[in-house]
Formats: sequence, structure tokens, C-alpha cells
Amino acid sequence: MIFVVIAGPGRETVLAERIHEFYGNKSIALHATPGQWFVASNGTAEEVSTRLGITADKPDDIAPAIVLAVAGYWGREAPNIWEWLALHGD
Repeated sequence: MIFVVIAGPGRETVLAERIHEFYGNKSIALHATPGQWFVASNGTAEEVSTRLGITADKPDDIAPAIVLAVAGYWGREAPNIWEWLALHGD
């Protein structure tokens, strides 16, 4: 399943570090634009959010963020984005 992680204003750097820690290489995480990432993972959006510490009991170091499950996609973007989505999409 592909998820989009969108950081709220604030500590995007901390969230980027968490994503790199848990979903580190480009085969499972892709930095799409500043503050936004595609993540390939099993589970639900809630599980990804919890794993990254977004919805932990005391997420003091993570600014607000949202995790969305991708059901489909369309648009115009760089070729590497389309290649990654095609490779990891269900």
C-alpha cells in the first residue's frame, strides 16, 4: 500500500528523520516535495502514523502531520515519481 505523509508547519526535519529511520531507502520511501513523502508499507494509515510518532501518546518532537492511504493517482510529475508509484502500487 502507498501512503502520503504530509508534515504540518514546524518540525518537518524531525519527521524526515523518522521516515528515513523506519522507511529508509528509496525502495520504500520517496521524498516527493518539501514536507511530503510517499511511503510503501503494509498496514493502515493509522499504523504508519503511530510508527512515525505522529499519533504517539506524547508526540512532543513531531509537528502535526497527516497520513493518507492512496487509492489512485493521476496528474503530472517527474518520471521518477511515476516509476516509484508504479513499482509500489497495488
